[in-house]
Amino acid sequence: MHGLEQEQIGLLVYPTLVFIISGLVWFAAIIFGPRRFNDRKSMPFEHGNQSFGTGGKRYVAGYFLSAVIFMLFSSALIFIYPWAVLLPRLNSYAVIAMLVFLSALGLALYYIWRKGATKWE
Repeated sequence: MHGLEQEQIGLLVYPTLVFIISGLVWFAAIIFGPRRFNDRKSMPFEHGNQSFGTGGKRYVAGYFLSAVIFMLFSSALIFIYPWAVLLPRLNSYAVIAMLVFLSALGLALYYIWRKGATKWE
């Protein structure tokens, strides 16, 4: 197949299928979803109870900060996993590039740790 190996084909097919299936689900929701809107359906619903208050509850910034840190390091796995699978066949340039990437992640973790973002107060 023009030099494409089986694993590389999988890396192309999987994202394509994800986009196609998610597009079909979105399109089906538009086609088969409800179209009747009124004031009662537009009201917020809380576990069968009537809503009260303003809903302006304050959250500790640590929750949001931990979510951002989680997203930073979990999204790095998107790059690390395929690299680790293909590691035996990679050349030295790919290894050095990943070491630079991992060094940047390490520096980000050091910065986060140094600023005290990992402490809950």
